[in-house]
Amino acid sequence: MKRIAALVLVAVVLVVWSVIPARGAAGDLKTPGVAISAKVPKAHREMVRKVLRHEDCKFIKGSWLNSFTQLHYKSDTKALNQFLDELSKVPGVKIHVGFYKPGKDALWAPDGSNWSVFHSGIDNGFQVKIRLGSDIDLTQLYLPTVRGPAVDDTVNDDKPRD
Repeated sequence: MKRIAALVLVAVVLVVWSVIPARGAAGDLKTPGVAISAKVPKAHREMVRKVLRHEDCKFIKGSWLNSFTQLHYKSDTKALNQFLDELSKVPGVKIHVGFYKPGKDALWAPDGSNWSVFHSGIDNGFQVKIRLGSDIDLTQLYLPTVRGPAVDDTVNDDKPRD
């Protein structure tokens, strides 16, 4: 009987717990910034902060939810190229560049911006999305060099295998 009562109690607790809405911290940003783990060296965090506040990239608006951030900018192609180049030099960041066509469903794309940055503080990943049809000249866009993982020089593939 005690075993059944304990199982019922556990079931009730799980049901109640599953219907409680999840809470998260969120807000708007007046200046560009992202959440970066304290495990990332201070010098690298400062490099990111400097890139996000690049003087030629006009910050339109931004918001955050827990460790995720959206930043919206307006600039010319040269400034976007500099932004991407400088960000690619920060150790430990991941960068993905993509494009989007604005439409009624692009609720996250504010008027006035021609590119946006989405950041995950979990893996320090940046996704830069460029608005198609904006004044960013895609023929002049320069994407940073992409490198694969480092090669293990200790592996010798020239040896005959058994």
